[in-house]
Amino acid sequence: MKEQMEETDGKDFSLSVEEYGEWMDLLNLVEGSTATDYIAAATAAGDSVMTRMWTHVKDDDGEIDEQMDRETGAQKSAKNLANVLNALHVRKSLLPY
Repeated sequence: MKEQMEETDGKDFSLSVEEYGEWMDLLNLVEGSTATDYIAAATAAGDSVMTRMWTHVKDDDGEIDEQMDRETGAQKSAKNLANVLNALHVRKSLLPY
């Protein structure tokens, strides 16, 4: 995508189903979707994951352990591998999509 953005001088372009079809399916994009649509959908998907994680780690100051129980979301195993709170603050400083 970077090359295509450079070729179009940063202008939006339609996504090729051959090249982006699997991502388009995953992100619920239809034929005719553009690079801007893709970026917005991918950003929203990432934000959704971070928000879901935050519900499970907010009471631990955003610190996340190695694993989370798939049924309860409770943290378990190796302690404090990442800090979701820091990641959320970094995300907030990025361009909104």
